[in-house]
Amino acid sequence: MRLLFLLASFYLQNVFVFCSQPKRVVDQMYVSFDHARYCVRRLNGTHEIGCQSAIRGNSGRMFMIDNDKEFNSYLNDNKTMNSFDAFIIVLNVNLFDSNHIDRLMKRLDTKLNGLLLYLKSKSAR
Repeated sequence: MRLLFLLASFYLQNVFVFCSQPKRVVDQMYVSFDHARYCVRRLNGTHEIGCQSAIRGNSGRMFMIDNDKEFNSYLNDNKTMNSFDAFIIVLNVNLFDSNHIDRLMKRLDTKLNGLLLYLKSKSAR
């Protein structure tokens, strides 16, 4: 009986260890951008990697773009484009690909002073 108990507990422990797929902290901190070719700064609690701002800083009118509809609407809004000298775009990470970034860079050219990426949470706030 004791041997059966030991075998069962050993089996359950192995099933638990092999079936659970723990994520490392580093996998939870970073999002991989496979097709990005632009300068990117990744931040965590202790280190900074990548580009930085100009000596006097970068500032501009901030616009948040969450989806393709907002992206296209923003790029086609000539009144907005001509009203401000500089822009900082807050972009959903799902739109961070070479197609969207190329269009953004072509439209804004030297007016783009910053690009912030965010991952939209699925939980309600």
